[in-house]
Amino acid sequence: MRRRTEPAVRSQRRSVEYGNRVRAAETGGVRDHPHQPEIAASAGLRPAPMAARASQHDPYRTYKFRVRLDGAIIAGIQKVSPLGRSVAANEIKEAGDAFGARYNPGMISYDEVTLEQGWSADPTFEKWANQVMTLHNDPTSAKGYKRTVLIEVFDLNATPANSDNAMIRRYKLHRAWVSKYVAMPDLDALNGGYGISSVTLRHEGWERF
Repeated sequence: MRRRTEPAVRSQRRSVEYGNRVRAAETGGVRDHPHQPEIAASAGLRPAPMAARASQHDPYRTYKFRVRLDGAIIAGIQKVSPLGRSVAANEIKEAGDAFGARYNPGMISYDEVTLEQGWSADPTFEKWANQVMTLHNDPTSAKGYKRTVLIEVFDLNATPANSDNAMIRRYKLHRAWVSKYVAMPDLDALNGGYGISSVTLRHEGWERF
């Protein structure tokens, strides 16, 4: 009698132990293994982890940009020097203090900005530089020589149709004027290169907006 009733008792124990849990045989032999997230996700046990988007941290490219002078686009700009600023340190010394001087932030200075343009018939740089020269001849007639410069940087997918939506950076130079003007580049009959004219700008600060 014991041998006949033993299989029935074992089946009852198994049903109590497992309850409503899903066995491996019922899931097609798939188990939730920590080293197989894609298999577990296909079985509906847990969602697969989302891959990190490394493109969000990639550096921006530097060859898609344009420069505006009082809102008008300057054609042929091929290079813009970096925007930089520095803060002078005011040194403070106190009598009896043997630990050295202390420093507080002082005057802010902004680096000059150079714009390089392909040597062409565009007179934008020349007219702007001539406005500064009139200060020596007739100071009262020199008006509008301090101007606003916009530097706009775009994403790689930017096109003329979606340029406003693809803009990633925009900087404004306040009250800029020409401190140096290179009207004609080096002429060399042995070199097959092209000419570059440039202006160096003094300004009263820049900001990102």
